[in-house]
Amino acid sequence: MAEILVLVAVWMLKSGFEKGVNHVIELNAKWRERRASRAKLAELVELEQELTAAQCSVHDAYQTRYLRYGQRFKVGDDLARHILFALAARQDALLKHLQGMTVENANIQPVIASIKGTKIAATNCLNELAFRTQQPTPPLQLTFQDHASLQMEHQNLCRSAVLYRTGRATHGQLAQVSSSQRNSSCRNCRAVLTPSKMRIPGADRSSCVAIDLSGLFRAHCHAGNAMTCIWQLRRPSCYGVFQGERALLKHLLGVHVRNNGNGADIEVDWPADIRRGDIEKSGFWVRINGSQMQNQNGNLVVPIQRPAAAAPGVPTANAPTASFAVSSPSIASAVEVGYSDSTSEWASVMEMGPPEVGEGYEMPSSGRFADSIREWASAVEMDPLEVGERYEMPSSERFEMHG
Repeated sequence: MAEILVLVAVWMLKSGFEKGVNHVIELNAKWRERRASRAKLAELVELEQELTAAQCSVHDAYQTRYLRYGQRFKVGDDLARHILFALAARQDALLKHLQGMTVENANIQPVIASIKGTKIAATNCLNELAFRTQQPTPPLQLTFQDHASLQMEHQNLCRSAVLYRTGRATHGQLAQVSSSQRNSSCRNCRAVLTPSKMRIPGADRSSCVAIDLSGLFRAHCHAGNAMTCIWQLRRPSCYGVFQGERALLKHLLGVHVRNNGNGADIEVDWPADIRRGDIEKSGFWVRINGSQMQNQNGNLVVPIQRPAAAAPGVPTANAPTASFAVSSPSIASAVEVGYSDSTSEWASVMEMGPPEVGEGYEMPSSGRFADSIREWASAVEMDPLEVGERYEMPSSERFEMHG
């Protein structure tokens, strides 16, 4: 897999600051038409100045150190990537808030404070990365425990989720689980979780991705209905926060369930915690056209149902229908779920040095990148997990019985 670069995170931050400036300019024009108070217009000017300063600061912090340390700094390490991509994801949410701001609901000072905080955190992160880059040691690689702690710090992952991911406490110790196993309530943050599934359009009606109480408990944030990625952090969207089960399942299907072509089986990522390697403790499930997720020699896959060879003298039209991977174009496009590394729209950015970034190249938006299944997302149906159907996932109680 192509490695995600620190360069990409820096570009996302710079692009976000630039978009913020454009939003502020539009707001300024609208508010002047509505005769907004001088105080509010002055705050907009202050916000625009802070966004411009942040863009310059992050650019200079990266550019100066890249010219000194080269490729190793551009790639970065696990710690820098996690922090910078988490900052970029949080900034994206802030921009959406800014877009919806009106004269009546305007509260600009917290936005200014957030931009200042992002600028300071990003430049400090780049300074620390530069220091680590000078050391004659391999790039820092984090454990799943480290990533969970960082998600708690930067994405508000609930502390109970961290304890559960790292095996320091069981689900039963950390949550109140209903007798029917239909929901779970976190004792720490009171989040109520319900197993859910999402159907896959273009495949048969049993085809779905689903997540149970164990998977949701690992993902839940301290406040609201927010969720974090529980799989290997492969793409920038993995460092964000997802609003609800539907968004998390869309992310699973778009990033962590991959069809690499050539008729190979569908690849699925393991959860990035101590339960990796045990399919009954995975916390989620994938089923496509009658094939269920399986553990094959340590790899999670959904086997493709390939057409059987026709017997001698039997017309090929009577052979079994091929599965989605070799079926009609409409079905094939609907279930080509993951990003291929060779065709990722980030590939050209990854090869660019800082002097070239921003010169005539438009970085794909994080929204476009995060949702690889945009073309059919509106058709996705979301239902509670139907316990008793053939694709039923292991209950959280069974998870705990296995340790």
